[in-house]
Amino acid sequence: MAYRLEIGEKVPEGTRRIAREQIGKATQHLGAGGRRERDTDVHEARKCMKRLRGLVRLVRGQPPPEVYSRENACFRDAARGLAGLRDATVLVESLDDLVDWLGSRAPRSRFAPIRSWLAARHGSAYADEGMASEVVARVLGELGEAGGRVDSWIVAQEGWEGLSRGVRRVYAQGRGEREWASWRPSAETFHSWRKRVKYLWYQTQLLRDVWPAVMTATADELDLLGALLGKDHDLALLSETVRGEFPRSGAASTADALERRIGERRTKLQEQVQVLGLRAYSEAPGAFERRVGGYWQAWQEERIQGAILVPSSGDVRSTGGSG
Repeated sequence: MAYRLEIGEKVPEGTRRIAREQIGKATQHLGAGGRRERDTDVHEARKCMKRLRGLVRLVRGQPPPEVYSRENACFRDAARGLAGLRDATVLVESLDDLVDWLGSRAPRSRFAPIRSWLAARHGSAYADEGMASEVVARVLGELGEAGGRVDSWIVAQEGWEGLSRGVRRVYAQGRGEREWASWRPSAETFHSWRKRVKYLWYQTQLLRDVWPAVMTATADELDLLGALLGKDHDLALLSETVRGEFPRSGAASTADALERRIGERRTKLQEQVQVLGLRAYSEAPGAFERRVGGYWQAWQEERIQGAILVPSSGDVRSTGGSG
């Protein structure tokens, strides 16, 4: 089922449907139990939990504050519980991505000792099957409890009135984080901005049908921005991990060379995200809210009137004169 609100669907029912859907998907991935796809399953489960956090932010202000805080903390902690397993995979992937980016400027053998160490580190994250199973079981328990609470979520307001504050808040926070990352660029500020970008991306997916062409393009831009910010974060994590844990005996020059190359790549990534960020957050929060609200109103009017805004070629009728 698509991760979006559907035309004619009441906001409370749609919100609960999507929450149950994402909890069910996360549970399915974590309960799969297959060793070959465990990295993918953990990654997909974490994505579901982040979508859930984007969802509760969309309707924030409708449930009592304690309900929002409880559900947001539940999905945040569940995702964090799997972070160690996911990070072990990301570090290997980040190094491979960096080597691909370097191309002929650095032979693959240059960082082979660090990759071998990261691969062994990745294996050890899953080596204790009991510990890994315990982590997954705990997260499954938390998700099960959250699923049991979904039907009691209070989402009273219908229509755009029930969503506009959440959209404006997430957009405004992302715009503020972009400005802060421009003035004080660091791994922390870019990572904080990335989280806000992701929440807005999830919300544009939820609202895709209000104007599919425009909202899909917006979601694609935010997806790219979030992906580049994610690469920057993963490289910062790689640098921190190698600096703090890699045994440098006999390989100090290799580690130092990696640090320099990571710095080069992050500089390029940050130049790209600054440009994309200016585009994505070019409007004032109120203007963004009103624009998307206008799309929502037109979408509802289309449903009420049964209008066909973009007819197929077979439906086109001539409106010109006969002669």
